[in-house]
Amino acid sequence: MMSQVEALGPSRRLAHLRRSRTAPMHDARERLLFFAEDMTLAHVGRLLSLAKSLDAARYQIVFACGPHYRRFVDAAGYTVLPIATLDGAWLNHCVRTATPLFSRDYLRRAVREDLAAICAFAPDLVVGDFRLSLGISTELAQVPYAALVNGYWSPHSTTPMTVPDHPVSRWFGPAVGQVIFDLVRDRALNAGCGPVNALRREYGLIPHASLQEFYSHGTYTLYPDLPALAPTHDLPSNHRYIGPLLWEPELETPASWAGLQSDRPTLYLSLGSSGDSRLLPTLIGALGTMPLQVILATAGAEMPESMPENIIAAPLVPGSQAAARADLVVSNGGSGTLYQALAAGTPVLAIPSNPDQHLCTRAAVDAGVACCLRSDQLTVARVQEQVRMMLSNPTPRFRAQGFRESIRTLQPGSALSCLVDEIRRPVCREAAC
Repeated sequence: MMSQVEALGPSRRLAHLRRSRTAPMHDARERLLFFAEDMTLAHVGRLLSLAKSLDAARYQIVFACGPHYRRFVDAAGYTVLPIATLDGAWLNHCVRTATPLFSRDYLRRAVREDLAAICAFAPDLVVGDFRLSLGISTELAQVPYAALVNGYWSPHSTTPMTVPDHPVSRWFGPAVGQVIFDLVRDRALNAGCGPVNALRREYGLIPHASLQEFYSHGTYTLYPDLPALAPTHDLPSNHRYIGPLLWEPELETPASWAGLQSDRPTLYLSLGSSGDSRLLPTLIGALGTMPLQVILATAGAEMPESMPENIIAAPLVPGSQAAARADLVVSNGGSGTLYQALAAGTPVLAIPSNPDQHLCTRAAVDAGVACCLRSDQLTVARVQEQVRMMLSNPTPRFRAQGFRESIRTLQPGSALSCLVDEIRRPVCREAAC
């Protein structure tokens, strides 16, 4: 059944949206609508972190998100407008088979849902984390839009792309796979713009020139990064770094941690919601026979019936505490766990598989705070060799600790507040006239 907004023709729908946004409000706070494509927990968690950093006396915040991680938004006390989103299983399928994430039909439905949510709340600003339909829907609704995206996806990024865990790298090996990937990369990446560009043309909007432009498109583009870990060049004025957005569920310290020994090396192992859980048996087999202790966050993955005695496993753990207690963090290479580790001054052994994880890992390796093991070449021997090397080398920890204070002093909420001030200032000047 179509909503009231969807039933209107295009011109009447836009007029309806504009009237909604300019209607008198009983709540004088500025209205922010946060959209998350919750195929991974990171897209919800980053927005929750940003929302928490804002002044509740100044901002009224509503979330639009899917069902996969809505429980965390509900727990934080925010109103939720439900939308349909893709899930992690589809993401992993697309990565393994080189299938485009978004179809034209999906994006068309998402635009309709976006417009309905925008009409329902009438925001002053929309903030989106990987809700890529917003590049169309906010233009149609004429609402300012801040796109949250890691800097290594920027059209201005200087981070080289590494061939991901892909059939071409599995068939020919990473070295030859990289050569083939470099030859076809731009054409393959830009093919991912096909569905959205077809839909943009339907609505009379200018198509995107590249996948990076598609991912980062907005009135403003916000990078939840440190420039040293997502370097760019020649940024336009509407592209800004706001700093890492650290978030984790509120969890008690597990009682099992009382048995951790201070005189043994400790690892924190988490592949997150977007990691390939098929790698866990190899990692458990490698780490379970080493003279160290492991805190394992399974993220709900199925575990073997018999776990080695030196591994403490739970579906979720307080990640910041685990990273602070660890001598080394083993992760999927994504930005969430990377910044969590660096906030604790702990280096990372990254095991990336998808393109996003490889980009993040490449920048972290270049900064000297991480080492990389490709997921498509993972073996027990390689894991053990890399762990021994990182535990015996003080340089990655020294460099990781150099980022700790800069992460703690950044204030992403202040950066967003400044952006809202910029948006509202022309309105204030017009009112003064």
